[in-house]
Amino acid sequence: AMHNYHDAYRHLPNDISSSDGKPLLSWRVAILPFIEAAPLYEQFHLDEPWDSPHNLPLAQEMPAIYLNPGVVTAPGMTVYQRPTGENCIMSGTNEIGFRDVTDGTSNTILAVETVGEAAVPWTKPADLEMNSDNPLAGLVEGTRQGFNAAFGDGAVRFIANSIDPEVFQAMLTRDGGEVIRP
Repeated sequence: AMHNYHDAYRHLPNDISSSDGKPLLSWRVAILPFIEAAPLYEQFHLDEPWDSPHNLPLAQEMPAIYLNPGVVTAPGMTVYQRPTGENCIMSGTNEIGFRDVTDGTSNTILAVETVGEAAVPWTKPADLEMNSDNPLAGLVEGTRQGFNAAFGDGAVRFIANSIDPEVFQAMLTRDGGEVIRP
């Protein structure tokens, strides 16, 4: 879906924003037409926030792709988020394209699977803010061995809890120039 969106718009999906730049709806809503959910996308009022009287009930129609059956969350909540912060691949409202990922798409994380406590409403423009002092915050906890991460090249890889935080931090930046060894 991310690659198809990029092919259509020449940049990766951002949150849907108002004309003055205020985020209204999540990037997860923006890619609905690319995950075979165009009819749901067409029901949203794209000029209203995620929690408007019209859009809020649509949060209960979360596509199954945003549900992780191994993580307990409330209805309409998802653990699939993009890491946000300085130099992350999908951070902010800038139109970032694959050409801007100079560290290589196979070395750069596009989305992560958070712990259940960090889940967000799937329509809300909210994601996992990365903490450079603890880049694994919101991703690791004692009951699972690691988490899945989607990379810019389309691959999904399991990241063990034991990953070196500096290596993980390097995988979050799109243009940091870090060399990541397998």
